[in-house]
This record gives sequence, C-alpha cells and structure tokens, in this order.
Amino acid sequence: TRAEALDPGLDHAGPARLTAVVLLRAPPWPLGPGDADAAVVAAQRAVQREPAYPPNLITLAQAQSKTDGARQGRATFAKAQQAVQAWTGTPTEAPDEVAADRAAWQQAVMQGLQALQ
Repeated sequence: TRAEALDPGLDHAGPARLTAVVLLRAPPWPLGPGDADAAVVAAQRAVQREPAYPPNLITLAQAQSKTDGARQGRATFAKAQQAVQAWTGTPTEAPDEVAADRAAWQQAVMQGLQALQ
C-alpha cells in the first residue's frame, strides 16, 4: 500500500499488480489476507495506470475468473493476449528479454484460459 502511494507507476503499476497477486493467491481470513474481490479492485487500478502492460491484464483476468466467472475472465484474457502480441518492450530491454517475457505471458494467458474450460 505504501509503495503504491509513493509511486503508483513503479514497474508498470507494479505495486497495485503485486497487491492483487497477493490478495488472489493468499488464503482468506482467518488464515491470511486473501480476498478475490479486493484483488479485482487492485488489478483494475493497475490496468487503469498501464492498460497496455500484459501482466496487469493477466492479473485482472485471473482475479475476475475467481470472482465474476468465466465470461469476464475470458474477455480480459483475450485483451491480455492482444497486449502480449503487441508488446515491443521498453527502450532499455534487450530483444531476447522481450521475447522471453512475451513467451511467459503467453503461457500464463493459455493456462488461464484452460482453467476456465
């Protein structure tokens, strides 16, 4: 929360995206901080800040799949897939880094879609 307040754009809206991932993967109360609905809200903040960054869309799709059901998750995974295909990297990234990121993101999209089958 502090990181997001200090620099919400850090690492392509990383603080909001990481908050969503933690809320999505952690066990729910009383064992942990997990909260799928709050994960959707955090992921939406990340997408609002960096809508073209594939991990933000992937995280939102994963959270939606746990809360809104398959239809919304599939739609967001489709947007994520388009973002992966369009991603050219940042000026400081080497082409092999971009290719590796795109491959990992594509795999995450495919796994998410398969989980919705």
